[in-house]
Amino acid sequence: MKKVFYLAILPSILLADLFSVKTFGTLSSVNNDNENFYFRKDTLHKDGSSGDIDYNTDTVLGIQPTYTINDNSAFVLQAIYQKDYRDEYKPSIDWGYYKYSTHDNATFKLGRIRNHFYLNSENLNIGYSTLKIREHIELYGQVPNTGFYGGSVQYSDILGKYFYDFQLSYGKESFVAPIHTLNQNIDIDLKNLYISNLAFGTPEYQLRLTYLN
Repeated sequence: MKKVFYLAILPSILLADLFSVKTFGTLSSVNNDNENFYFRKDTLHKDGSSGDIDYNTDTVLGIQPTYTINDNSAFVLQAIYQKDYRDEYKPSIDWGYYKYSTHDNATFKLGRIRNHFYLNSENLNIGYSTLKIREHIELYGQVPNTGFYGGSVQYSDILGKYFYDFQLSYGKESFVAPIHTLNQNIDIDLKNLYISNLAFGTPEYQLRLTYLN
């Protein structure tokens, strides 16, 4: 499997002191020369590359407007445009939440929040604007839901040369996932979703523990 070409954009527009808009996008193609297998970046995508060139695996367009109320609170929205489980290009709300940050290292979020099970979960759709081609699909592709509706609290601090970061979330999520072998779709409802993680370390080394129920 090889990458044929890619193009990434990541402009940012500051419309006013309280309102800003960030955009990102990737135009890409993937060539998997083994027609016995499909290459997909995650389980929620129906199509992929199988003995041909596919232009939809990593292609995505996104926009992130932010309205800053004051130094402590803001509304954040992120919408993306990419192929869904039906193999159709449709827009969707990736996240949209109210954020409140104290000056004592605590942050609260309420609304649609990104699933923070992995370290770089919030960057899954950024694509080629980072040094990696994409986050490792063997790891990040295991969790089917990218977000959920609920609340989250995060607390960070420094102890000498070490830092620690604790995050706890609760919510629910409903989505449709394709069953590739049967060419069918299944409705999934996740209720009482708990996610907690603890990160501890230095700028060079980090230990991260995560639990999802």
